[in-house]
Parts: sequence; C-alpha cells; structure tokens
Amino acid sequence: MTRRRMLTTAAVTALVAAVPMAAFGVWSVTGSASGDAATGGITAPTSVSVPSSVTNGSVAVSWAGATAPNGSSLKYFVERRAEAGSTWTAACGTLSAPIGQSSCTQTAVADGAYRYRVTSRLGSSWRATSAESAKVTVSTPVTPVAATVVAAPAPDTTADAGSTSVTGISVSQGSTLAVLVYRHVSGNSAPALSSISGTAIQGTPTLLSAGSNNALQTFGSPERHGIWAYQATASGTSNSSLTVNFSGANNIHTKVVVLRISGHDPSSLVAAVQLASSGNKSTTATGTLAGASANNGHILFIGSEESTTMSQPAGFTSLDAPPAAGARSGTFFKDAAQSSQASSALGGNVRWASISLEIKRAP
Repeated sequence: MTRRRMLTTAAVTALVAAVPMAAFGVWSVTGSASGDAATGGITAPTSVSVPSSVTNGSVAVSWAGATAPNGSSLKYFVERRAEAGSTWTAACGTLSAPIGQSSCTQTAVADGAYRYRVTSRLGSSWRATSAESAKVTVSTPVTPVAATVVAAPAPDTTADAGSTSVTGISVSQGSTLAVLVYRHVSGNSAPALSSISGTAIQGTPTLLSAGSNNALQTFGSPERHGIWAYQATASGTSNSSLTVNFSGANNIHTKVVVLRISGHDPSSLVAAVQLASSGNKSTTATGTLAGASANNGHILFIGSEESTTMSQPAGFTSLDAPPAAGARSGTFFKDAAQSSQASSALGGNVRWASISLEIKRAP
C-alpha cells in the first residue's frame, strides 16, 4: 500500500467516527424518560387525567399525546399503582402490546385510591413516561337494606278460625318476603303455626332463625298469644294470596304483615334473631343484637296481650304501627341494625313480646 492510500483510509475512518450516531439508527438503544423529558427524540405524554372518584369500578384515563421525530406514530401503555403503594401494574395495554389511542378505561377496579401514569413508545426501543395523575378514589355504593309493606290488612277476628288469608299481593318473581304473624287464641294452650301456603309464594316458607334463636315467641298468662317471622319467596303471580294455617281452630285475633325485603344477602337473610318478653310493663325493651352491623337492616315486630298504642322506637320507621286507638301488634324498620335495645312506650301496663331481626346487607 502506498503512503497516499494509507493516509486516505485513515482520513475516511476519522470522518466516520466524527458523524453523530443519530444518522445511523438512533432508535437502536433502549431509553426511558420521566415527566416531560424526551428520550430518543420522543416526548412523554402530558396532562394525564382521571376522575376524582368513581362508583362503578371503571376508571377513564386520558392524556395529551406525545410527539416523535418526523411525525412517527406512537403507541402507549397505562399503568396504575395504589395510593399507598409503589408497585405499578398494567391498566390499559402493556409494553409488548401497547394501544394506539390517547385514552382508555380500566374496568373492574377494586375499591381503593389509585394513581395512573402513561408511557409513550416508539418501535421496540424508545419510550418516555409521564408524570403521575391525580388521585382517583374507587368505591362501590352501599345499597341499604329496605323493607316495604306488601300487605297489612286489618286483623282477622273471625271466631275460631283455623287460618287467615291475605289477598291482593303482587310482587316480582323471586323477591324475598318476610311474613310476620301475630295471633291470640281462646283456651289455655299456646297458639301454633303449622304452615304458610298460597299462590303468592313458591316453595316452602321457613321460620327465620340464627344460632339457637328461632323467630317465634309465645307469651301471656295464660300463654295464649304468639308472634312469628317467616321467610318466603314470591311467585310473581299478580293479585295473588297467602294463607297462614294454624294447628288450632281457636282464633280470637290474627294479624298478618307481608314485607318485601331488598338490598339483602340472598344466601342468608338474617345475621341475628333476638327475642324479648315481659309482663305488665308500659315500655318494651327489645332483644339486643350483639355486635350488630350498621350496614345491615333491622326489623322489629312487637306483639301485646291487649290492644294498646306503641310509640315509634328511636331511629325506626313505622311500617304497620298501631293507630292512636291501639292494636295488638306493631312492625318497625331501620336501615341499620343497632346492637343496643330498642324501646317503645305502650299505652298501658300489658304483657308483650318482640322479635328483632338483623337483616344482612348484600355483600
């Protein structure tokens, strides 16, 4: 090789070394950026926006698109972290499967507080990550337990009747019903409820119970009075009827109240059943629902030996309360189950009994 050729080769080599790498495939080295910093010529997304709160488990995320050299098309992926955590998890798209739009909605997000960030990506190498979004709080609305009167006709005072029927029931099929019954009989034997039937219900109603407590109470002196609470399922038949059958045809006074329960746990209606009774008192002091949850509901059914007025217990709504002239039973409800006793002032000194039902809210 001549001296001139050797000098030419060296000059070319030096020239190549002096040319910036951008001219020879700038995207070939993996880069990353935070906030608005640019990496490899692309910028990070900006103005990442989320709602301050959602109640349906779906978080909509939007952002201002990033830019790339020569108008190249960018892709994005969105990540989420818990407000109290530092681990980022995929929300929309991933590094290997990014999305092309500048917004997305993540669904089925569990209750909690979160922040989001968006990363822009060009090709397989360059990417830039945005600043975090503001906090979004995800919460599932609490549907309170509710009790609605379906039927509460005047008491049946037919002498020596062995059953009492309620008509005009129209409730959607599958609805949960609570059937509350008060009965006063003649003779010296306690009343006994044998069955509940009719076109208004499907299947066999069950006596409500929790633990060792069953929702029935007989009382009086002699013990000729009784109250019961049953659960039934509505048939959906319009203008249908329900019949409560007793083991003895010795009726003096029978009252039936049918309630539709909603917002409850369909797999287990009651969390607790408590009973209380007393003789010759002017105030009822109902059973205590130990540890009752404020998210649950509370049905209170009171029966008395004689016709009397009953005041509305504090915090309760009267569903079928006695009128000013007096009655033998009263039905009350509140959308939170209290652990302390509820009380009702009676119109005189009478024997009474009560059933407290803690209705479990839907999970």
